Amino acid sequence: MFVMALFISTISFSQSLKEADSIESIINNYGKPDENYVRLRNTFVAKKLFSTPTDSTWLSYNFETLDVAKKLDYNEGKVLAYGNIAVIYQYLLSDPYQAIDYNLKSMEIINNNNQLDVYAIPTLHNIGLLYYEQKEYNKALKYFIDALERIAPLNNRKDVKTNITSKYYSSVLVNLGNSYNELNKLDSAIYFYKNGIVESEKINSYLSVANAKSGLGLALAKSGKISEGKQHIEESLSMVDKHNLEFIRMPVYINATEVALANHEYTKAENFASKILVLNKSLNNLSIETSIRETLAKVYHRKKDYKNAFDALTKHIELKDSLTSNDRKLEISRKEIQFEADKKQLLAQEEIKRQKLIINTSLFGGGLVILALIIGSLLYKRKRETQFNLKVSDTELKALRAQMNPHFIFNALNSIGNYITNKDGATAKNYLNKFSGLMRETLENSNKETITLKEDLEMLKTYLDIERKRFSEGFDFKLNIDSEIDPENILVPPMMLQPFVENSIWHGISGMDYKGILKVVVKKEDNTLLYAIDDNGIGRKKSNKNNKGHKRQSLGIKITKDRIDILNKKKKTHGSIKIIDKEIGTRVELRLPIEKEFSDD
Repeated sequence: MFVMALFISTISFSQSLKEADSIESIINNYGKPDENYVRLRNTFVAKKLFSTPTDSTWLSYNFETLDVAKKLDYNEGKVLAYGNIAVIYQYLLSDPYQAIDYNLKSMEIINNNNQLDVYAIPTLHNIGLLYYEQKEYNKALKYFIDALERIAPLNNRKDVKTNITSKYYSSVLVNLGNSYNELNKLDSAIYFYKNGIVESEKINSYLSVANAKSGLGLALAKSGKISEGKQHIEESLSMVDKHNLEFIRMPVYINATEVALANHEYTKAENFASKILVLNKSLNNLSIETSIRETLAKVYHRKKDYKNAFDALTKHIELKDSLTSNDRKLEISRKEIQFEADKKQLLAQEEIKRQKLIINTSLFGGGLVILALIIGSLLYKRKRETQFNLKVSDTELKALRAQMNPHFIFNALNSIGNYITNKDGATAKNYLNKFSGLMRETLENSNKETITLKEDLEMLKTYLDIERKRFSEGFDFKLNIDSEIDPENILVPPMMLQPFVENSIWHGISGMDYKGILKVVVKKEDNTLLYAIDDNGIGRKKSNKNNKGHKRQSLGIKITKDRIDILNKKKKTHGSIKIIDKEIGTRVELRLPIEKEFSDD
């Protein structure tokens, strides 16, 4: 399912191409550039951009407008140009991180000029859309609601162009509907869509009305009102054709596909999906094609066209693999950049402090030895603190890299491919659902310091389900939680157990000629949370002998030890790891401090 999150440009526009052509004629025959010239260029972009989204000259055109605005020192013109550049990066070039950069440049100007407060609304709105595209819908809602709450106070100011805020109002309402739709809060979605349509019709914004009707149609269909939803989709499609709304043609088709599928109109759904693939060739949006290939697999399966269903599902898996890999690389890249920035800042701060202390100490040349010792102690302490902070950043980065083992991903995808090749569609779908769920949860929890014990164990269970199926159910596992523990109220660092469980499977159980058993017990002991992992595998000695010459130190285990060291220092606790060689198999005991989300009082 895909709902278009639409950005209405920061100035008024209509879908009249004749009007846009008229403005273009004025621009082409304009004399010496002035503020009005900049306004005309920004207006032209707002009116024409949505009708020709594949035009590759839009970016250079807007940078030219920005250069003129800078030479004139025309702040409003700069803000509008930055906003349009952000839209192009966000939607036409699929580069959200460049888009956020230009939105922040806009905000910098706005924050220094209260006459431009009105432009904070579309900028906040656009940041919300960036989160929306990254599927962080709750964060997106926060920015949309912030933008909505700023509109009323601005309308009460005599120095603000109230006709501009009315344009933002309808767009924010529609995107609130989109966000609630994605979160399956359908009553809220329908409420905001309907209000968005009313406000959009007041300003004759065909594009916003069509977008809202498309989302409303999908929300209604999802809530069981398929006939009513179909009516709104058809009205949206009609508006797209009548007013040449090319900017939203593909997302409207996507929603139409889902509504047709819900109404068992499989041929119609297939036609819409095929049109989407054709439209997407020029944009090459990997996320859209991945989603549509999965939808086509459903369509073909329900039409009992199993060959095409198999081909569509295979393509979907290949694309999903590529998309996941790209997202992962991007997240790791961002973490690396942040780590390097933190490192430079910490070292710079330490050097400044050191120089200050040296200068201040020299003023008391030949001071008391005890003073020198105190200063030396302070310097040493600060150096240790700096090293510790760098270790925290470095460990976070390594943990992010290690959380999703690339071999595990590759092997899981191969298994899915084998099920598909053997035409075991039900097993492939079940396996794929578990795998994609684990990937999503891992990515979502990568930057969280703690999650609930329940969430952590659910992720572990999903991982074990996947590995067990890969080993043809060659081992059984049990998860036991002490009755004294409330897993929904205990907070733990995410994925602490996963490296030890992985080692048990791959270096203990996998080398056996009998069925493996893996037990994970969680209980309270000596005022700490104790995880105990037991397996009946071949043990560490035999495993090391079988892999002689290979480095046996697990990166995941080393990182986990570092994480516990950091946790102990931060919270002054005594977390620990103990690995015990049993007569048959291995036991790992991991102790963590007990941290509760809510107190027992």
